[in-house]
Amino acid sequence: MLLSYGCASGSSGWLLRGGHDKAAQLADGNAYKTALALADKNIARAKNEQAKNEWITTRNDLQARAENFKLQQSDEISGLVGSGDWRNAEAKIDLLEKNLPADGSLTAQIEAWRAEQRAQQDMLLSNWQLLRSHQLPETIALLEKRYRAAPDSRLLRKKIAALKQESEQIYAALFVRFNEAEAAGKNDTALLYARALQRLKNSEQVALAIQRLRVVELPVWEGIAAPANVPPDKRAERAYQSLLNAYGKALVNEQWLEARAALDKLLILRPQEPELLGQDTHLKEIFKQQISAARQEGEKLYSAGKVEDALSAWASAQKLAPNDPQLRANIERAQRILDKVKSLTSESAVEN
Repeated sequence: MLLSYGCASGSSGWLLRGGHDKAAQLADGNAYKTALALADKNIARAKNEQAKNEWITTRNDLQARAENFKLQQSDEISGLVGSGDWRNAEAKIDLLEKNLPADGSLTAQIEAWRAEQRAQQDMLLSNWQLLRSHQLPETIALLEKRYRAAPDSRLLRKKIAALKQESEQIYAALFVRFNEAEAAGKNDTALLYARALQRLKNSEQVALAIQRLRVVELPVWEGIAAPANVPPDKRAERAYQSLLNAYGKALVNEQWLEARAALDKLLILRPQEPELLGQDTHLKEIFKQQISAARQEGEKLYSAGKVEDALSAWASAQKLAPNDPQLRANIERAQRILDKVKSLTSESAVEN
């Protein structure tokens, strides 16, 4: 609290004279930069030691209040940054820059926050690009099928052209990410991007890269082992790292159910982790695409009279979506036909 100056018997709060009143008002409005500048100005202009000492005391109190303000705001900003609330985080960062004097530690902290913002935004963009690598090929194939049935449709032609252009742009962006990840030795991430590239455009070069990365990456995941003796305060981190390793290994092997199980446990440990939330979105889309592909393959086989193969395709999809009513109905339909065929075959054998 700023010291009181002057005589006011029984009074409390700030009883300041002249410039001290102004400094107090500025501090009350969190304008510490201006308040401290005012104090420095009056220290330099003081005509006697008493006036100078009074302003030094005032400045020290202002500085203490400014530090408390900085700590309070920094805690709030860190919380907002952690939750991805950049709109409110930026507003508070602007408040700090406006109201506090230039300071090396503050500048470094603000840069760290903004670097984290850039990293989060880049991660979100990466996840979106990976998501589109699943969606675009299927959407383009569907529209091309419609276009073959209606070759005069200008609307379909324009949509297909626009999606193919988007596909090329995302391919180029993911290719850059793939090269950067591989150059940095992040083989698991490079493998993720390589598979996305191959979905967008069948390439022998990318296929070879996927094969190469699988050979390199799989032993890495298999060889990771947590230390036998870990202090109690590090058990949670060890559990998290172990699950992260299991998730990575499952992704490498395209074991989607195992990846889902590991990621669910990771999200229990760190429910607000942006990277995990991004992986959750990505994995859900993989499940959706796998289920859709298996369902379509089953229908194709069923229409061709290959009921047993269709049943196998639908059953594989049901592992990823056990509560899907359409898959359940398809499986029951195929099973009834197979049971009937088996029954007729048995009856025929008895008659003969």
